[in-house]
Amino acid sequence: MASNNSIRLDKTFADVLLLVGVNKTPIYAHANFLSQNCEYYRTALADRWTEPVRVPEDIAVDPRVRRNLRAVLSHPEADETTANLVLMFIYTGFVSISTDLLLPVAVFADSILLVDLKKYCLAGYYQDMYPYNCLAFYATCIKLQESEYLKIAALMLALQNLPDAIQGGKSVFRGLDVEQLSHIIRFYAFPRVEVGRLLVGWAKALQGIDSTDDTGFDVRQACEDIKPIVYLCTTEDLFISALTSNGCFWESRVSDNVKFDTWGEATILDSRVLMCPIERYAFWKQFSRQFQMMVPDTTPILLYRATEHNFSEIEFHKRCLVHACLDQNYSWEGCWRFYQFGMGG
Repeated sequence: MASNNSIRLDKTFADVLLLVGVNKTPIYAHANFLSQNCEYYRTALADRWTEPVRVPEDIAVDPRVRRNLRAVLSHPEADETTANLVLMFIYTGFVSISTDLLLPVAVFADSILLVDLKKYCLAGYYQDMYPYNCLAFYATCIKLQESEYLKIAALMLALQNLPDAIQGGKSVFRGLDVEQLSHIIRFYAFPRVEVGRLLVGWAKALQGIDSTDDTGFDVRQACEDIKPIVYLCTTEDLFISALTSNGCFWESRVSDNVKFDTWGEATILDSRVLMCPIERYAFWKQFSRQFQMMVPDTTPILLYRATEHNFSEIEFHKRCLVHACLDQNYSWEGCWRFYQFGMGG
């Protein structure tokens, strides 16, 4: 497979020209490899063999390639580094990607229907996700229409250290509109006392300012930006009160009795986000609704983690059953019923 990458880097027999990014950076490729290992390219190249190849006049093509050229394809949404990583995967079936490039590669892979590569990138980023970088994962999951579970895991992680999440997600915030921001606030576990912090962090991001810095912060512009969703805050919100003291008047927009629909009622949560009081309580609240049980007074214990133990579903339930039955508060009959219910019986 390493030899395939050598072929990729050799322009001699290249017959496809990829124009990447807004600057149309030329990258040379081979139709055989593209069509054999990628359905998108197979379809895109299928009707190109009988059509004349038209290269834009402002693109300088290697003379050795021009005589072999059969197709010109454009990828304005990708950059050169991302495209080369994806091509390496297409040619060799494997690629090593640094964490900072995993999400861009996932987005490009999704656009050309490389599902396995997209999943590989999302899984890799997920394993190295912290509050500081989790909002980028959340935004990518929205863009790729990934499952609610992944979005929930990202937001639960953000709640472990919301100031870090806001600061690290500044570039993400800049791309969110009011509707998308309110969607985060409506997340069922999002604390009402933190709404103002999120809104002010968003307003600063729109102005290109760090969430921890007030230098050059245009308060009045921030008020205008926040105004459509300030009703989600309370009058006691310290961040909103600070804006009010700087000359922003919200009239009757801020209310103490706001009720709104929430989202994120997942039945599965990543065990990494169950270590803090807010997240733990939210998990047990879900659990009680799902199984019609009272929220327990005792602190939950993390027994097994799927990413570490790799149990099958049946083995996981068996082990949980044995552990539960060792507790004196459970009878064997009760444990067996719980086991059957957990297995879907």
